[in-house]
Amino acid sequence: WPPSFYEDFASRIWLTYRSHYPPIRDHTLKSLEPPLVLRDDHAHLFPDLLSDRTQLSGASPPKPRWGWGGEKAWTNDTGWGCMLRTGQSLLANALLHLHISRDWRKPSQPSQTMEYATYVKIVSWFLDTPSPLVPFGVHRMALAGKDLGKDVGSWFGPSTAAGAIKTLVHAFPGSGLAVSVAVDGVLYESDVYAASNLAGVDSPQPSASPSFASILVLVNIRLGLDGVNPVYHDSVKKLFTFPQSVGIAGGRPSSSYYFVGYQGDHLFYLDPHHTRPRTPASLSPSPSAATIPNPLDPISSYYATAYSFSDLRTFHCERVRKMPLSSLDPSMLLGFLCRDENEWKDLRSRIAEVRGPNPILACTS
Repeated sequence: WPPSFYEDFASRIWLTYRSHYPPIRDHTLKSLEPPLVLRDDHAHLFPDLLSDRTQLSGASPPKPRWGWGGEKAWTNDTGWGCMLRTGQSLLANALLHLHISRDWRKPSQPSQTMEYATYVKIVSWFLDTPSPLVPFGVHRMALAGKDLGKDVGSWFGPSTAAGAIKTLVHAFPGSGLAVSVAVDGVLYESDVYAASNLAGVDSPQPSASPSFASILVLVNIRLGLDGVNPVYHDSVKKLFTFPQSVGIAGGRPSSSYYFVGYQGDHLFYLDPHHTRPRTPASLSPSPSAATIPNPLDPISSYYATAYSFSDLRTFHCERVRKMPLSSLDPSMLLGFLCRDENEWKDLRSRIAEVRGPNPILACTS
């Protein structure tokens, strides 16, 4: 593969099945401690905040479902979590583009730089623990899905994934992001502005309109009955040329993949169907950290040194895979990141330009 393409592909954050994590208990999302933005004055709380025990708020957890005292719990998501993981991947890469840039490339070694610390922080937001420092982990995603009607341990569809992402992002202003969800390929401008104008979003990007926060537009769409109708193939490929695109979560029936680009009539994708042991949340810097000069603030320094490079490598795919468009399931979730109002207006214009005789997206006020 051309080096520039391969470096780009290998830099995408890749979330897959994980195992041996703290149990996802059959509770509700509200039973977990609310997510927390890490600050310097939290340093003494690291051991408790990153604990692997389930964080419960309120008085007492729900009663067991069975009379003999048993309780449902899941310590891996193999076989049911692929759409959950591809939704995570789409969100993680949107956050990467927002907080660093679309041109960011995975470094060859750790560094004491703000950019590297920000990258590690974003990855840590998706670790497999119910810690309040992990706002988008599998525990919160699964329980957000349960609140939307999908039992923990059952397969998400694109609409559930979109709803879970919206719930979790809006519960964590530290993401610097708002979320708007569109259905049936119709983007309502009023919905986008309403979501972007939500109070409490700490956007890292300067905006031409201070009231317009950076927004992730998720579009739940179906492009056929049993497969993607061939009349839509060119339009699907065109979406990847939009600078706002952060990919597509979808795939074959009951098997979700994260699509990031195309070549001819094939789509490049990241496959979540690989089970790895979870990466534990780190309570202290890695052993090599003591030898690295430290020009960063305490929190950034913590993130820059908390995880080994071998741990971080498991969040990137080094094998390029592609799938023919004709194999796609017609139900999918499209993602577009608009960092400011001008980028939203540009997205709206691009959608209008590619409508043609078989439009898959439309914008309306």
